[in-house]
Amino acid sequence: MAGKATKQEEPKNELISVEFIKPWSRYSKGDIAGFEADKVQKLIDAKLVVEPGTAEEAEQKKEDPAA
Repeated sequence: MAGKATKQEEPKNELISVEFIKPWSRYSKGDIAGFEADKVQKLIDAKLVVEPGTAEEAEQKKEDPAA
């Protein structure tokens, strides 16, 4: 069995799912999409996305920063 890989290769470009809380490019509020980690960090820094399923919580924090 020479030449046969015994170890599974990990995907080189693993995608991270995010949920949009504001429109951006072709995406609308509520859309869920996957991006590479560096792009996800840029979108988070721009306050355009959150972890899927947490958009409502993010909106409440935006409305009531003391909470």
